[in-house]
Amino acid sequence: MNFGETKARLRKAVKNPDLNELSDADCGAYVISGYVDLASRYPYHQTRKRCTFDTVIGEEKYQLPTDLTALYRVKNMTTGRKIWKKGDRLIADRLTDGFRSTPTRYVRYRNYIEFAPTPHAIETIEIWYNAVPATLDDDADEFVLPVTWHDGIWMRAKWYYFIDRGDLAQKASADADYKLWLSDKPSEIDEETRDMDSGVEMPELTRGQFSRGGPFDDGYFDFRD
Repeated sequence: MNFGETKARLRKAVKNPDLNELSDADCGAYVISGYVDLASRYPYHQTRKRCTFDTVIGEEKYQLPTDLTALYRVKNMTTGRKIWKKGDRLIADRLTDGFRSTPTRYVRYRNYIEFAPTPHAIETIEIWYNAVPATLDDDADEFVLPVTWHDGIWMRAKWYYFIDRGDLAQKASADADYKLWLSDKPSEIDEETRDMDSGVEMPELTRGQFSRGGPFDDGYFDFRD
């Protein structure tokens, strides 16, 4: 189903209210809420991204992509080594003595990561992360989730609809139906692990650069087929 078809399916599920009761804009907003809900809760190939950037000598802080929800891995592609995630104590205990070397650890704060040690050279860093899908505008817009998950979008949207109406009984019923539909549903990644030796193959690598305070998205971070 595309965006328009899912809005129509939601209207049918809530007894076909007219446009005075449920405008097209509000209907679309409920569908998008259901879409983002599913996309952020469960693993899909098309919501996982890889991208790279180059370090700047003497700069330890780097902005993350604006669509990032969870950071799975950081790797130094120049050395071929993983950069390990650490807690705030690492940064809090670090002496500001100007020591620079190849980063081996990082700490995440809000929308950026901070490396330790501070980079001493230009090196290529790769991140692998979960991303929020782009919003939908036109009825012909397609979801990035597998077609087998499209019913879950309008079912979750139905729950959001009854929340706003304050109908507790219908809200509870919609939530129960959604959870029943979801209860024995494996993700596409779970299904594919049967044929894998050591993990999930990651989607196409994209390339970009960013530095402190600069915009991250260079136009190449769209979902790829």
